Amino acid sequence: MKRMIITSLVATLFAANINAQTDTLVVRQPEEVKVITTGDTLNISIEGSKENPLYYYNKTVVVDTEKEEVTTTSKNVGSGLGWDFSLLEGRNSTALTELSLRAQMYVGWDFMLNNPSDMKQNWFKSYEAGIDIFHLAFYPRTIKWWLSADWGIVLSQYRFKDNMMTTASDGTIVMAPYPDGSSSQSSSLRTLSGGLTFMGHYRLAKEHSVGLGLVWNSKIMDNCSYKTKYTLSDGASITDMNELPIRSNLISFKAEYMFMDRIGLYLRYSPMSIFKNGKAPKFNELNVGFQVRF
Repeated sequence: MKRMIITSLVATLFAANINAQTDTLVVRQPEEVKVITTGDTLNISIEGSKENPLYYYNKTVVVDTEKEEVTTTSKNVGSGLGWDFSLLEGRNSTALTELSLRAQMYVGWDFMLNNPSDMKQNWFKSYEAGIDIFHLAFYPRTIKWWLSADWGIVLSQYRFKDNMMTTASDGTIVMAPYPDGSSSQSSSLRTLSGGLTFMGHYRLAKEHSVGLGLVWNSKIMDNCSYKTKYTLSDGASITDMNELPIRSNLISFKAEYMFMDRIGLYLRYSPMSIFKNGKAPKFNELNVGFQVRF
């Protein structure tokens, strides 16, 4: 339905009962139009439009009292699958500021870049998994772009091959060969951090959008460590664990593509090494994965 003229419908149904000024509203290609008649009351609601998928309009006409009540709002209709716990909402016919609880889950692969030659990565067992919970968004009067901020937690694992991570006598973290004749070798490090993401989004089409922004990761307490495990030739199992001298804060750049604001792909690059200077081998990080919003 490319054009919907609300007043024409109201006038047709209630011309004999309403004596009011003509009020014309045109909405092109709405997502959903509901017309509900209950006794002397007519309610019309529209969700989405060609220009603004976040558009919302609601109009109620009470005929018996010749009183017309009109409420016009604009909001993010959402997927209908998630949590509707909006805490702050600024309402305008074309603008919205929203603070809410909204889950966004993502899983991706961790790729180390510019790492030293003795720090070889097992890509298939290196990953990150996270969830964003708190969501703040601002939808300005222009409907092509909007801003958002999200906070959540993320767990990252880096798995190594050939060499193991261990602690040298001076307290620094180094890569070293496994003992001769050892088996069941594994060495990895994990980090748990809180992430604050600032994004600018641009809608390419009604169901397609892209985003670009910054991610600020801050470690949660000291939940960062490495674990090296192997079995010696005599059958003894050795496990070496230690805390990591990682940075408290990291900045990275993020780009994303979303379909229907629900599922999409993301790419994140960190120009900073997660380790403090002089405490461990340095490397940069590239993350590629999938994300789902509820």
